Amino acid sequence: MTTEGKNNSDAKFYVSLYKAFSKTFEAWQRSMGGWREIYENDLDRLLDYLPHGSGIDVETLLDVKASKVNRLVFNSAYHVMNRDGFYTRWIEYSVILTPSLSFDFDVRVTGNFGREQDIKQYLTELYEEAFCIQVKELRV
Repeated sequence: MTTEGKNNSDAKFYVSLYKAFSKTFEAWQRSMGGWREIYENDLDRLLDYLPHGSGIDVETLLDVKASKVNRLVFNSAYHVMNRDGFYTRWIEYSVILTPSLSFDFDVRVTGNFGREQDIKQYLTELYEEAFCIQVKELRV
């Protein structure tokens, strides 16, 4: 028994979001039959943890065709607002998540940002923070 009065088998295990994505994507790639659908649902649930709102006005999706076990690619779009508060255009972008020996993971944001490099930097920081959050470990 732990001090909370629960035995160790009741303990919940948490992992960083990037690890949960990595493990679940790898399991999805290797799975067949009903398990493939289960892991797809798990990936969809993990996507809910990614940033949304404040310019990210569309859902971020995992690009399973461009992703590999050591490189996950997410696609989304940012709604750019001008100084007067009006939306002016969309920037479609990709978030590329790769492992790093020094920092656990690297995040790179790519897209046609033009003069709005500050938005690119903002998105990079936003996703770096999101991938660090702790989530309940799924079945893998």
